[in-house]
Amino acid sequence: MRKFFRRPGEVKKESAPPEVEPLTQEEYEAKKRELMGQHPLLEWASPARPYHKRKKIFYINVALLVLVIGTIVFLFGEYLLLAVILSLGFVSYVLAAVPPQKVEHKIVKDGVVSAGHAYLWRDLKGFWFSKKDAEEVLFIDTRFFIPSRLALVVGDASIEQLKAKIGAYLKFRPEPITSKIERASEWLVRKVPLE
Repeated sequence: MRKFFRRPGEVKKESAPPEVEPLTQEEYEAKKRELMGQHPLLEWASPARPYHKRKKIFYINVALLVLVIGTIVFLFGEYLLLAVILSLGFVSYVLAAVPPQKVEHKIVKDGVVSAGHAYLWRDLKGFWFSKKDAEEVLFIDTRFFIPSRLALVVGDASIEQLKAKIGAYLKFRPEPITSKIERASEWLVRKVPLE
């Protein structure tokens, strides 16, 4: 049976770099605590997620979409699905209306610290840059199931400096790796724009 959830620090055998020796849970947690206090090679602050102010038409379109789909689902008597649709509508409203808070990101000798969470180089696979909502975002794949990918808004940091510092430890990918679900959602956003 396939094991989907892993404890932090537990890495799949086939994806672990060959030179990495296994750590006990206590050793792993101690390394992460040590990582938080290390001197940064590069440090910057940026919003927690890409954000731009939405126009009024976006909110109207989201409300109409939730209303139409919600009515159809209600007529079929699927009340639990109706609750999920209403929840998704509310979450999209909140994410569009509330600007994100500023978070600190650090690249250190033994890993990455982002928004108070530490990630060792041994837990990270590769990285690339992409534009999202007119902002440059640094994506780093992890070896974990959750989170499987870190997204750090570049903000005022230099992309070339980030590439040089992280490239010393991880493989740079010029093109992002996208799943079928990501490609389908990007297609849907292009075909059904809400703004």
